[in-house]
Amino acid sequence: MNKDEKKKIEKEFKPRTWLLIVLIIIGLGITVVLVDKVIEDKKKKDVEVKEKANDFVNNIFGNIKKQYEESQKRESDWDKKTFNDDYEFWSGTQSRMVIINIIDDVITNNKTNNEHIITVINGEINSTDPEEIRKIKDNIKEYPVEYEVILDYDENGYVNKITIEE
Repeated sequence: MNKDEKKKIEKEFKPRTWLLIVLIIIGLGITVVLVDKVIEDKKKKDVEVKEKANDFVNNIFGNIKKQYEESQKRESDWDKKTFNDDYEFWSGTQSRMVIINIIDDVITNNKTNNEHIITVINGEINSTDPEEIRKIKDNIKEYPVEYEVILDYDENGYVNKITIEE
């Protein structure tokens, strides 16, 4: 091969080389875009799967949680009713002996139930202190009359104050 033929081949080859380089760059660009799209689609599907799984779990456990909360409310309502029934039974006009029993119950409750302390009011005494409440009991023992029992409730509906009047 002579020199002229080589130059001719080189001239013909140069444009093809540039074309090949441009096509490779375009191909790489398209490949990057497609790979990015595949990765994004995979991420979206993963998010959808997680959301569906979360919805499924929330559905199951949401119902369980709701049932648990409802049972706690029923239990709380039952506790409140049971607690209040003990005192509401004695609401109204009562004898001296019933008043003494109420006072004993309040003293026991206040010692054992820190959540629902009851104040007893009689005359000048207005207290939750067992010694002060016993003074009411001692005063009541002296006078055999009937008493009026008035109940007050806290914001949660529990008896929190008992007024004893002659």
